[in-house]
Amino acid sequence: MLSDRNSAKDAFSSSGITKHKRQCLCLKKAGEISVFLLMYISLFLSALAISVVMCAQNSDLYFRIQERCLIFEGGQAEDKEAVQRMNRAIVDFLSGKAEKIDGVSERAGAHMQDVKRIFDFVKATLFLLILFSVCVLYEKRFANPKGIWLLSLAPILLSLALLLAFAFSDFTELFTRFHEIAFTNDLWLLNPAEDLLIRCLPEQFFFEMALIAFGIGIALYGLMAVCAITIINKFGRRDTQ
Repeated sequence: MLSDRNSAKDAFSSSGITKHKRQCLCLKKAGEISVFLLMYISLFLSALAISVVMCAQNSDLYFRIQERCLIFEGGQAEDKEAVQRMNRAIVDFLSGKAEKIDGVSERAGAHMQDVKRIFDFVKATLFLLILFSVCVLYEKRFANPKGIWLLSLAPILLSLALLLAFAFSDFTELFTRFHEIAFTNDLWLLNPAEDLLIRCLPEQFFFEMALIAFGIGIALYGLMAVCAITIINKFGRRDTQ
């Protein structure tokens, strides 16, 4: 009788320990998956940030988009050489080669200083996102759960959802809302009659630039995700439990 009681007690204790181990294992796996998911999101945001920086510092891309925006045609056609000089001035300013943009009004110059601060913030954030992703990949203690590569699809699905929402949205409204959120003043409301800057960069320009930057960002993320998955499969520990 006593032996049976002890056996039952041992079995109950063993069952409790096993259940506790399973819970700990589930929490561990959930933590690992969360970290990998954050890594892929970081890579996605990094790719978008890299794309934005690349596009914003490409004066030739500016000019090609401006040609499609037809700013060189019609009765209000702009001088191509003046526009190209403005494009180069903007790129030099955003890249830190110049402290200001010559040939713009005081109001436009002040607005571009605000833009430069946001641009510098994007570059700083890019560094931190890449650093986080590299640390996750380098850290050998993270396991390699089966199907972890599926998490890399999450940012792509999110981007497709955003793109779909973007397609059915009023870009003018989005453009206005962005400026109201990003800037604490109304310096971005420039007068086309006074500033070549706003005539060089009409709303249609930003619409096309956004699509190009988004497309490049998606392609770049795909490349980065493939590299990350390759590294994980090659160096990560396979979790067989």
